[in-house]
Amino acid sequence: MLNKDTLKIISNSYPGKANDIGESISLLNLVLDELLSKIDQDVSAALKEKNYDIASNCIRLHENINEIYEKNNEIVEYIESIVSDETLDDAEVGSLDNEEIVIPNYEDYRVDQSIPHTLYEDFEHKRPIGFKLLGNFVEANTWAIVLLETCEMLYNIDEKVFTNFVNDKNMNGKKRDYFSFTVNNIRKPKKLKSVDIYIETNLSANSIKQIIIKMLKKFQIRLHDYVVYYRADYTELNKK
Repeated sequence: MLNKDTLKIISNSYPGKANDIGESISLLNLVLDELLSKIDQDVSAALKEKNYDIASNCIRLHENINEIYEKNNEIVEYIESIVSDETLDDAEVGSLDNEEIVIPNYEDYRVDQSIPHTLYEDFEHKRPIGFKLLGNFVEANTWAIVLLETCEMLYNIDEKVFTNFVNDKNMNGKKRDYFSFTVNNIRKPKKLKSVDIYIETNLSANSIKQIIIKMLKKFQIRLHDYVVYYRADYTELNKK
């Protein structure tokens, strides 16, 4: 388990990675929350059938998982308290600025654009050319466009499920909204073409990935049904 001292060191030296850790743990808690709800249902069913041994086992399991869930929440809240949006923005902008200055030859960092990449991969220092959702390919040359076009597709699949993101605390940040009917609490809002919902686009590649994962889970779409295609990979450049 990561302790506060370790997290503080990570946040000071690698704020983007600290943020990724927080968002990954939040994603884990999204799954755990669903699991806790399922266990609650199983407890009720077992009690109704007077299967008290099964109910007792489920209750103990619920208690153990809930303890993990609460500890995860504490970690996420601590990370959010020590990693500010401004720090993340400065790190992201600085990375992009350096990228423009030090890249000797853009062609040196081009990759095979036909290779699909899953949502289990690290998107940092990668540049997209498009993505494929449920077999449908969409061109997108920035991560912000990847997010927006994914939102458009999902809204067209189920308007109600997507619209519910606006008021779902698990789909939004602690300090700012990712989905909103207004621009009030979004730093770089972009309105969808299909509906008057604004999307936060001032996000890192991995933050966008986490939001896409959360959206797919809400839509009960398998993560393997979503892949991304890169046009460039600057990982080696950023190691220098």
